Amino acid sequence: MERRVRRLADHYIVCAYGRVGRSVAREFDAQGVDYVVVEERDDVEEQMLADGVTYLMGDPSQETVLRAAGVERAAGLVCAVDSDATNVYIALTARSLNPDLFIVARASEPGSADRLTKAGADRVISPYVTSGRHMAFLALRPSVVDYIEVGGGTQSLRLEEVRVDPGSDLVGRTVGEVCGPALPLAVRHAEGEVSAHPDPAMRLQAGDLMVLLGEDAVLRPVEGGRRRTPGDAPKG
Repeated sequence: MERRVRRLADHYIVCAYGRVGRSVAREFDAQGVDYVVVEERDDVEEQMLADGVTYLMGDPSQETVLRAAGVERAAGLVCAVDSDATNVYIALTARSLNPDLFIVARASEPGSADRLTKAGADRVISPYVTSGRHMAFLALRPSVVDYIEVGGGTQSLRLEEVRVDPGSDLVGRTVGEVCGPALPLAVRHAEGEVSAHPDPAMRLQAGDLMVLLGEDAVLRPVEGGRRRTPGDAPKG
């Protein structure tokens, strides 16, 4: 297992294999993303073995454990521990080890979101708030949610982000050339301005971020040109 972890790069670290961590791992499996779970509870190891996940046993708030999980070469980290205080410490430690790491943290208490952001989390998610908003949106606009739902549905439509890096072969190409049959929903420019329903003739510049909607078979070639990694996503 340790040899398998040492071979990983640009991977994701999932801290804790509880209900939230298992959901994250299942989504990563569905997306074909490399990841390693860090879990300190011995009673969970049998479940991780049964699920076939790559894992390390240890306290994810400890620097030595995060280093062993490859935090310095990882693309992103998910703080999914039940304790908000522990998630704050994980975010602080991980950020100090990898300034470019994209960190998503779980917050259970209302006041924890601000502390997690100050600790270095790029995004903070409250499962209770998020699920409540999602349920309300389902009640009000069920067809819209069915159309853009990511994962778990019977449709193959999904959303994808593509970042245009400096020096990328995407710089100077038009939206239509890059998107192909996929539908371009928006382009967020480097200075923060957003162009909704961009003109296919618009030429992309370094730092632009495109949001596309399409089927897996359509989006896969676009990803091959420049798959977005968490560190590419604009903060704020």
